[in-house]
Amino acid sequence: LKKARDTLTRYRRKCQENIKHHKATAVQLARSDHKDKALLVLKKVRTQEALITSTQGKLDNLQKMVDDIEQAQVDAKVIDALKDGNEAQKQMQRFFDLDQIEQLMEDSAASIAYQQEVSELLGTSIMDRGIEEEAEKELEEMLSGMDEEEPSIKLSDVPQEPLSVKLPSVPQHELENDSQPQLIAA
Repeated sequence: LKKARDTLTRYRRKCQENIKHHKATAVQLARSDHKDKALLVLKKVRTQEALITSTQGKLDNLQKMVDDIEQAQVDAKVIDALKDGNEAQKQMQRFFDLDQIEQLMEDSAASIAYQQEVSELLGTSIMDRGIEEEAEKELEEMLSGMDEEEPSIKLSDVPQEPLSVKLPSVPQHELENDSQPQLIAA
C-alpha cells in the first residue's frame, strides 16, 4: 500500500508539472493568434487537473487504509498483551488457593491474639499491680488531706497595678500575600 501511495504521489507531481508546461504553451499560442490550439491545450490542462483531483482522492483512501492497518496492528499487540496478562493472572490464581489463604489468615489472627495476651501478662505483673494499688491509696489520702487543711505553700503576691511596657505598633493595612501561604521547595 505504501508503494502504491508513493507511485500515486509521483504521478500527481508529474501531472502538476504537465499542467504548468501546458499553461505556458497555451499562453504562447494565444499570443501568436493560434486560439484553437490554445483552447485544445487548455482542455488538456482541465483533464490533467481532473486527474490530479482523482489521484488525490485515491491517495487519501490509501493513506486511510495505511492508518487503519497500522491501528489494527497496534490493537493486535494490545490484545496479545491482554491475553498474556490474563494468563499470568490465571497462573497466580492457581498458585494461591483461597482455602490456604483463609487458613493462613486465621493462623495469623490466632498468633496475634496469643502474642497480645503474652504482652499483657508481661506488661502487668503482680508487682506492678501492688505498686499501682499503693499509688492509688496515696492519691486518695492526698485528696482527702487537701480538703481538710489549707495548702502550706504560699504563692508570691502579684502586683495590682498595670505594667507599663511599651509594645511596638502593629501596621493597620493588610500585608500582600498574607492570605495565601507560600510553599517553599525543600
